[in-house]
Amino acid sequence: DGDFVVWGSSFKGAGDFHNGRDNLDKSNYAFSTGPEFIWKDLGFKLKPVVSYLAVYQDGDDIVGTFIGSLASSYDINKQFSIDAVYNYQDRDIVKPESPDAIVNSFTIGGEWTASKVDIFKAKYSPKVEDSSKTTKNKDTTGWQLSYSRKLPEEFILAFGVKQDSIEFTNLPLIRKDDILAYTVNLAKEWSKNFETSLAWESRKLDSNIQKNDATNRSVVLGMTYTF
Repeated sequence: DGDFVVWGSSFKGAGDFHNGRDNLDKSNYAFSTGPEFIWKDLGFKLKPVVSYLAVYQDGDDIVGTFIGSLASSYDINKQFSIDAVYNYQDRDIVKPESPDAIVNSFTIGGEWTASKVDIFKAKYSPKVEDSSKTTKNKDTTGWQLSYSRKLPEEFILAFGVKQDSIEFTNLPLIRKDDILAYTVNLAKEWSKNFETSLAWESRKLDSNIQKNDATNRSVVLGMTYTF
């Protein structure tokens, strides 16, 4: 009756190599698997996924992270949709010895397709990180707003603003950080298989401990080819 389930699995690998400094070489491997349940008539999707991420350095296992997530989305109508994601991480740092952590995060968001060329998005994301070393515990709340517009010649221009407020809960001195970032992204679809993008970001960290204040700006050029 139009409803179905899809099972998806993925494997990713990456290497970071240093010429003449083999002891710094790293490799990363990640595996994910899970079903996606789709109810077309209701406009509802549900996707539970389990993942495992491993990081190796100089042949030794240094980090192992188990991740369980549950994502859902609901199309209210052709213009409005909402989504929510719960994410659980169990991070085990093997070498060098360092605090392990349990991270719980939740994201709720919405998307409004105002017209054929205008799309607005909003997200709210609280996160709690419990470390085996209590001074590493921290709570984070964040929000994000973005606007994108389709331009002639298959260009897309997007603007975004994001803020994260971080509170370190068990430090001898109270520490609170606020991170505010602005982004501008221009992308062009040259064909169904090839796309390029140019992005600029300004990021500022304000802390109640002044020495932690920081500002940086970055430019990223990206290319995507699908086959």
